[in-house]
Amino acid sequence: MTHSANSQQQLVAWLKDRGHSPEEIAVILERLARYDQLTTTDALMDAIARGEVNLDAIVQEFRDEED
Repeated sequence: MTHSANSQQQLVAWLKDRGHSPEEIAVILERLARYDQLTTTDALMDAIARGEVNLDAIVQEFRDEED
């Protein structure tokens, strides 16, 4: 089992213990996934701004793979 799958199972168990229905849990997980995507994007943009990630190199790598 992957770390993220285990974490999700723990979160689902935690939500069930607090009385949330399966429908509520599905909505909560969807919103958390959306939040996770936004924070990942924000962290990536911050890393690019700090020079920790070279976006030009990533783009060039992609172009090289296409050729």
